[in-house]
Amino acid sequence: PQWGKSEKPVIREGRLTYTARALKSFCEALKIKQSHFIGNSIGGQCAIKFAIDYPDMIGRLIALGNNAMPHSVFMPRPPEGIRVINEYYRAEGGPSLEKMARLLKLLVYDASSVTDELVAERYAASVEPEALEVWTKHQVPHEDISAQLHKVSAPSLLIWGSEDRFSPLDGGLAQVKRFQDAQMHIFSKCGHWAQVERSAEFNTLVLEFLSRR
Repeated sequence: PQWGKSEKPVIREGRLTYTARALKSFCEALKIKQSHFIGNSIGGQCAIKFAIDYPDMIGRLIALGNNAMPHSVFMPRPPEGIRVINEYYRAEGGPSLEKMARLLKLLVYDASSVTDELVAERYAASVEPEALEVWTKHQVPHEDISAQLHKVSAPSLLIWGSEDRFSPLDGGLAQVKRFQDAQMHIFSKCGHWAQVERSAEFNTLVLEFLSRR
């Protein structure tokens, strides 16, 4: 909800709780009793919340560079990337191609991978009327799930880029300590988009994890 081509409802409760419930309803509608979940950033937080609220409906959990921990000694809060996201819609002048280019370059370690075509595509999606409406006029309440992380019982793989400028590396380390069954993989010279920058290694890592018995 609120992302991509999905509907843009006004969310008046915590985004993670809302999205986890939407995922539950989606799975129930398709009669999917249990499935694996992969989420990047806020998607990873939503998958973690799903694992907390509906543990019987998740098999394995893979979460990339998520901000489920509110504190960090590795970088100031909010991280640089989150500040830029917050400014994208709300700072003077609103969205622009230049702001989108800056944001996308923060997502990766090697900014040469950010093409003009990618910037234009993401910018066009960000200024669709419904997206503008929901992101400029409605603030989703903050939700801190750090005190619930010990409830995550699903086998979990946490993936981070060592140069992530959105999610502090020590947040992943803290999650490994709190989850009941977790491991962490760190890619060097990699930013927030490990699935893009290290795609081949990422795919191998994920498929191996999901195929375990």
